[in-house]
Amino acid sequence: MVVPVSLRCIQLGSRTAIYYFLAFGCFFIGSSAYSAKDLSWLPADFFTLNGTYFGSAAEMILLSLGLAARMKLLKEEKLKSELQTLEAERRLAESRKELEQQAALSALAAQVAHDIRSPLAALDCVMQDVSQLPEKRRNMMRSAAARIRDIANNLIEMNRTLQAVGNGVPAAGPALAMPDGVHLLSSLLDPLVTEKRVQFQSKTGVEIDARLDEASYGLFAEIQPAEFKRVLSNLINNGVEALADKGAVTVSLAREDGKILLTVHDNGKGIAAEVLPRLGRKGETHGKAGGSGLGLYHAKTCVEAWGGSLGIKSEPGQGTTVAIRLPQARPPAWFVSELEIKPGSTVVVFDDDPSIHQVWQGRFDALRSKEHGISVLDFETPEQLRGWVSGRAPSAGNVLFLMDYELRGHQDTGLSLAEELRIGERAILVTSRFEERRILEGCLRLKMRMIPKGMAGFVPVSVRS
Repeated sequence: MVVPVSLRCIQLGSRTAIYYFLAFGCFFIGSSAYSAKDLSWLPADFFTLNGTYFGSAAEMILLSLGLAARMKLLKEEKLKSELQTLEAERRLAESRKELEQQAALSALAAQVAHDIRSPLAALDCVMQDVSQLPEKRRNMMRSAAARIRDIANNLIEMNRTLQAVGNGVPAAGPALAMPDGVHLLSSLLDPLVTEKRVQFQSKTGVEIDARLDEASYGLFAEIQPAEFKRVLSNLINNGVEALADKGAVTVSLAREDGKILLTVHDNGKGIAAEVLPRLGRKGETHGKAGGSGLGLYHAKTCVEAWGGSLGIKSEPGQGTTVAIRLPQARPPAWFVSELEIKPGSTVVVFDDDPSIHQVWQGRFDALRSKEHGISVLDFETPEQLRGWVSGRAPSAGNVLFLMDYELRGHQDTGLSLAEELRIGERAILVTSRFEERRILEGCLRLKMRMIPKGMAGFVPVSVRS
């Protein structure tokens, strides 16, 4: 039994087992020599006469060496265990410190979110009486206020997440970035670019442009809108910071190979090839004093949470392009993917903004609407619309109403007029406020569809029988 156990221990690399096996061998050889002398198998000489003593002596020496080897191994294992304990204690201390920092950040986030909400409530009250401002400025104010509200809500959610982690609840990944529905990307991009122009207006040599055209119309994706705007905001900031005192940052949106392609390009100083592979990792930054690298890391994390990818191409002296690819989602039922007009019909454009009438007139002229017997009527006030509808009593089949929602200087809205005149099923609401819940619910109730006003120049228009 001793031999096979010793051999197995030797096979596993045990030095102690080697000593024990040799000690057993020496004792066995010495005892065997002595016994062989008694049986006259070996001659009686000095070795055979003292074989037992030689075997026992060698056995004791080898057993002592084996015991010493075992004690050394135990000391090494003890030292290794102590080092592992010290390393575990160090990591525990670092984790505790990190949790304390997160708790402090959580408390700060909650306080900032609380402090933001009071002036935001005042701003909301002021914005209820901005009807005399041009629509573009109203939209910019609403977009900025919505972004502040999103930031406050995200800070509160971050506070809850950090508290949950601190209480031992495992984090569920980038929860703040998880999609909350299908959103029209152009409607998020355009007002943010306008906001950025205002933010960097002191940099007179810097141009920030959004290239939206027919290719960008109707591109929906499953995203978290507040995080999408935060990602885009950081990328535009990075582009501006890459410029000296003069240059351009261009944001474009298009469809490519069945995916949505969003690019942010700057013609700044560019990035060295050896730096590019590291960008997007947590803590990696380039060319920004005091930068933490969290902006690109956050962007990459969010985009991947939305099922997309983020890539960076750059060349020193030529600028940098950040390309985001996202899966394209199906448009919601309220969205007008294509405006189809029947020959011989009447199109009523109802909007208090003359520039919108010009946009629609240009679209219908390009369609050569008169050749198809299509007449276009323009109204700017509720009284004009009421008078025409009540006097003409249009039939359901040959009139299409393109109606604004917000009417400057009037209590009526496009929705209230559509309900009053019972033209909901023949009307399309053309508004920048298409994502507001109450407006969306009103359209669903009246069976109206919507076109985002900023995309009125890009919606496909056709004449079909």
